Amino acid sequence: MLRLIALPGRLWLRLSSPAGIRLLSPIIAALLLFIAWQVWRYAGKSALGRAARWWLAAVSLAVVLGVSLTLLAAPPEDSTDAAAARAQASERAGRAVYTDGVATIGGVAVALSSLFAARSLWLACTPSNERRRIVQEWSALGGRYGRPVVTSATALLGLSLTAFAVAIASASISPAQIPVANPGLNPGPNVETSATHSLWVGTRIGASRLVFGPARAHWEHVQRPGAPLPSDEVTDIAAGQDGSVWIATTGGLLGRLPGANSSRWVRATVETAPLPYPTVLGVAVDRQGNAWAATISGAAGISPDGNGRAFTARTAPLLHQLLDAAYVDPVGRVWFGGVGGVNVYEPPASGDWGALGSWPAGFNKYATGGGLPDNLVFTIFGDSKGRVWFGTDGGAAVFTPDPEAYSLGSTDGTRWRTLGTSASPLVHDKVHAIAEDIHGRVYFGTERGLSILDESAAAGAQWTAIQYHAPNASAPPGSRLPHPYISSIAVGPDGRVWIGTKDGLTVYDPEQPSQHMPVYRSNALRRWTGRFWPPHARQDLMADEITALVWSR
Repeated sequence: MLRLIALPGRLWLRLSSPAGIRLLSPIIAALLLFIAWQVWRYAGKSALGRAARWWLAAVSLAVVLGVSLTLLAAPPEDSTDAAAARAQASERAGRAVYTDGVATIGGVAVALSSLFAARSLWLACTPSNERRRIVQEWSALGGRYGRPVVTSATALLGLSLTAFAVAIASASISPAQIPVANPGLNPGPNVETSATHSLWVGTRIGASRLVFGPARAHWEHVQRPGAPLPSDEVTDIAAGQDGSVWIATTGGLLGRLPGANSSRWVRATVETAPLPYPTVLGVAVDRQGNAWAATISGAAGISPDGNGRAFTARTAPLLHQLLDAAYVDPVGRVWFGGVGGVNVYEPPASGDWGALGSWPAGFNKYATGGGLPDNLVFTIFGDSKGRVWFGTDGGAAVFTPDPEAYSLGSTDGTRWRTLGTSASPLVHDKVHAIAEDIHGRVYFGTERGLSILDESAAAGAQWTAIQYHAPNASAPPGSRLPHPYISSIAVGPDGRVWIGTKDGLTVYDPEQPSQHMPVYRSNALRRWTGRFWPPHARQDLMADEITALVWSR
């Protein structure tokens, strides 16, 4: 019954989504073109029609000019040109930085003023007898069609309000999807219970925080305009040992720093911090709480007070400026992975951002003799044994660095182990996430499912695969993922493995592998109505497409 009540709302959300609009755009364009042609064809038969024809031409011209100006004003896609444009803009004294809301209001104001100016011009060019005929014809149309139009509009408004009320009711009745802690699982020695931790979940429309309190768990959301996110599209999240959390977005970084009484937010963008480019694809946090950002045009280190240093092709020996991942190892070295391979940076011991650090290593597939399976590195992870794992476009690899050797020993083939579909039971070569559980098992999130490596097991029983199965297909218990594309993995303090996919969040219990894997998704109606009633929006995930997962204190 609840699904039937929610069906109209879900259908409307599907049709009004960007994907639905793209599918319907040819039909909508053809319909609008047909209506415009009919109006233009029959408009010349009366004074009112001639005015409508004139206005149709004016509005069409305004739309064409507006789209053209928008395309011309778009930033260049080439990172070099974009950096040069930003450098020139920053040199202008008194340059104003407008938010999206202010820019939208300004655009609407310009459009309205242009239409009023066009109307004044038309009134000045139209004889008075022509205007009188337009008024008379409009009055005649109002007397003939006014009552049916008002009745239809009232009925349509009533139906809309009813559908809106049904949508709110269905969203309110639907049970909240709040994961619970697993007290039955032995977390192992020196591991705190999950009641003192929070799970941060990044999505395309903001971030969610699952807080395990003393009584029950609840969701908190970080989304504009309630939070100072530079952009709603979250690409990565990192947590520090001091409880700080840095959120990477397509518009910059947002840091949540712990305080004596309450947390405070720190916003780092290209205007407020030494960030070489707004789009940050990866972020890591060191012991001092500094954020290390990997962007599509260089890297940066940013302290909680906004100081820092940017690294670009002009200031650092980067193999490529397009970087996807950042990782800080136990001794403080920062590893950046991206299109050209891996670069390692060692910050100065003094911690002074003005001092130059060193770049002890920079390597790719060819410099390692194939130890790194591909030059495109999606993720970097350090395990409990001091090894560094890389997820690439051609498989995964693990490297044991030697601090005393040249390039950390990356040219020594004995320090590498390469994993791929041709040399191991890895389910897919594109590895986007790597994690290690409390018992040393390594998890690989790929575009075709999850692979688990237990190096302590016997040779023939080291690998386990968990793959996606269609809802109508038969699958073994505990082996069904909500989507084959795994974007992020986080191991909770209780030992369970949280898996973020493109269609929901699920939890895997390695101690009970045959147990059912629960799936948590957003409630689209609740998320939409949450714009008006915030309590409804705090009961589920913000979106189904998960981009980042991390646990923090």
